[in-house]
Amino acid sequence: MSPDKLPHAHVLTAAQISDVLQIGETTAIKLIRGGSFPGAFRVGRVWRVPAADVTAFMSSGGTVSRDPETVP
Repeated sequence: MSPDKLPHAHVLTAAQISDVLQIGETTAIKLIRGGSFPGAFRVGRVWRVPAADVTAFMSSGGTVSRDPETVP
């Protein structure tokens, strides 16, 4: 899936992110847990990430600037 064809939803699951970035779902979860998507949150056991965070991640070449003190 290309970045310009992101789902119309405002949030994506780890599975959807893995499809967009063409990576494994486990890798997507590692990126989420590592703080690459600052707006990520969980609904039950499922991670949700704002589409804007995914777009920013892709625009930055796969990097994000984040405050290391805010990453769990």
